Parts: sequence; structure tokens; C-alpha cells
Amino acid sequence: MFSKHIFIIFILCLINLKLFADEFHYQDLIVGERAAGLAGAYISISDDPSGLYHNPAGIIYNFENYFSLSANVYKTSKTTYKKAIYNQDYTMQSSGWVPNFFGATQNYGKIKYGFAILSPSSEIMDTDDKINGVAVANNPKSIRRRLMRQYSVSLYGVGAAYEPVKDLAAGLSLFVGQLTDKTINTQIQVINGSPDYYSINENFSDQTSMFLYPKFGLQWMPAPKWALGLVASTSYTLYSKKKIRSLATSDTSGATNDVANLTPDEKNSRPGVLSPNEIGFGTSYFPSKSLLFSFDLKYYSDDPSFTTFTTIPVINFAFGTEWFVSDRIVFRGGVYSNNANTPILSATKLNQRDHVDYLGMTAGITFESTGSSFTLCTQLSQGNGKGQILSGVTTQQEIESTTAAIYVTASYQL
Repeated sequence: MFSKHIFIIFILCLINLKLFADEFHYQDLIVGERAAGLAGAYISISDDPSGLYHNPAGIIYNFENYFSLSANVYKTSKTTYKKAIYNQDYTMQSSGWVPNFFGATQNYGKIKYGFAILSPSSEIMDTDDKINGVAVANNPKSIRRRLMRQYSVSLYGVGAAYEPVKDLAAGLSLFVGQLTDKTINTQIQVINGSPDYYSINENFSDQTSMFLYPKFGLQWMPAPKWALGLVASTSYTLYSKKKIRSLATSDTSGATNDVANLTPDEKNSRPGVLSPNEIGFGTSYFPSKSLLFSFDLKYYSDDPSFTTFTTIPVINFAFGTEWFVSDRIVFRGGVYSNNANTPILSATKLNQRDHVDYLGMTAGITFESTGSSFTLCTQLSQGNGKGQILSGVTTQQEIESTTAAIYVTASYQL
């Protein structure tokens, strides 16, 4: 049976356990028109402005003088911790529109260059929870929690590609990244007693980080129907600042409620940005002018310098196909993995990070006309794993998580 103190620790630590997928996984939103439909299997293609992010070498093979691309995404996610509190499930949800991508490429002699503004990761959460039915003496019989959170990663960058020899191109892009994470978390607990009494806790967290994200890529077409791609990248923290402020009632006996019984606390830190070394390999096959198959394999190293939590190496795959039904209608679809960068939970350790591996799929349709196109694409991923939402005990919960997104994309060429 959990004690009153463990319940209070549980509520106070909900924010500290980083309950979001962005740091625990390397893929959130897929960037680009064709890339989204192909489930991200785009390293060996990358021939539109989103190639600056996927593989900058690929932009050289878009033969239009000017190409612009913009995309917006509506994303929703739901994560449930099974039987977390006295056999009651605990669920967290988020949803919202995200300006996913805007960019353009242009020719300059034999060099293709461009710029891009993109958001590969975003969470917008506004949760109002109430847990009832806890009828054990000296424990909370009800818990009310209001959580508002905004998490986003934005990249602003430029890049260029050059073809030194026929069918072999090299490219380089450089992004400046901004990570923003703001959270307000308020809890009110009503505790069984004679009479009942209450505890109020408020937590505020604000982090802003800036980092450099360079990416180098190669693309080679060894045969008329085949293309290969290779990319390498990492990131470097330029600036980071995080403030955590909490306020809690220090006496829950109900005897006094004066200012002396408030416990304020403020901590400032400069956490680094998660910076694994990334290597990606891709291949694509064009059996005909109307059909394409593409496959990517991406490796992410661990990051020993990252101190927020322990990371492990990750390998993800993506497979996509593209079919031109006609000159004006294109179908795309694919599957991909999004594995956790956290260790599998140990049965004997405390306060471990969630470990959830995802499998996802995408499907989209594009309507093309002379010089422009419009695309609708859906993305759905589902994951299962384990976590420890309760602090200070070895108890683990089964986790079920689902993420869905709708992409609206338009491009224009000259």
C-alpha cells in the first residue's frame, strides 16, 4: 500500500519525469511533402526544399530554377499509464496545429542553394485531471491536476549542393535550432482526515536552448533506376538556461495556513541539448516512371555528455512507396519505426524514464498541376512499453501511446 508521502511525491514529480516523446524519441513530425508520404524514407531522394533537412545533396537534382514548399500539421497524441494509481489509469493528451515547414531552393550556376524554417518536434498540452475514489486513511481521496505545457524545436537554416561529377552530388546545410519548453503544473489534493484537509502544490518550468545543427550529405546514382544516399550530422549547444520554481504548503495537518507554512523553491541550471551522432543510409529504386520504392536506415549514438537522463544507441527504419496514378494524381504510403533512446527498465531501479517503442504508418495523396501541387497526408503511430510514473518505488506501469497527424502541404515551381 502506498503511503501518503509517496502520493505527494508522485504528484510533485509528474512534471519532473518528462512525460513527452520528444526527448525519448528522435522522430516526431516528418518534414516535407514527399517525405511525409514516404514515412520519412527520403535520404536517397531529397529533391525538394525539405532535402535541406533530410539530405542536402539531393536538392541538386530538382531541375527547376525555383522551388518553394510549405506545410502545416495538426497533431494529437495520447499516452495512458495502465493501473497507475489504485488500479486507475492515468492519461495525458496533447493536440494543436504546427507550422511544420517553409523553404525554397534556387539555382546559382552549377550550385543549388536554399533556405528552410521547420519544426520537427512540437507538443501543445492542456490537461485538467481529477482522480477520485482513494479512500485510505491519511492518503489523498481526490487529486485535481491542471497541466499546461508548450514544447517545441524550431530550426532555421541554409544549405547548398554541388555535383562535382555526373550522378554524384555533395551537400551541406547548417541550421540554428531553438528548443523551448514551458510548463505550469498545479495540483490540489484533498486528504482523508478528521476533518479532511488539503495540500496545494504549484510547479513552473521554463527552458530555452540554442544549438547548431550541421548536416553533410552525399547522393549517388550508380544505375539509371537506383539512387543511394548518405548523411551525417550532430548538434552543438550554444546557449541553454532552465528555471524551475515550485511552491507548496509545508504543513498538511490543517492546523495552520499562514505564510510560514509555504515552501518556495527555485533552481536554475544550464542543461545541454541532446546531441547524438547521427548517420543515415538510404536507397531508392524506380522500376518505372510511375513507381518508386524507398528505404532508409538511421543510426543514433548514445550521448554521454547529456546529463538529464541516460541514453542508448538507436536504430530506426523507414520504407515508402510512391505511385503516379496519372500525371496529376500521386499516392504515397509507408511504414517506419521510432524506437526509444532510453534503456529498458530494470525491475530493481527507481525513477526510471519511460521506454516505449513506436511503429508508424503514413498515407497521402497529391494533386499536381503545372508548376504547383497540393498534398494531404496522414500519419499514425502506436507504441507499447513500460514506465515508472510513481517516484520512489520500483513499481512499473504498462504504457499505451498513440500519435496521429494530418499534413497539409503545397509547393510551387518555376
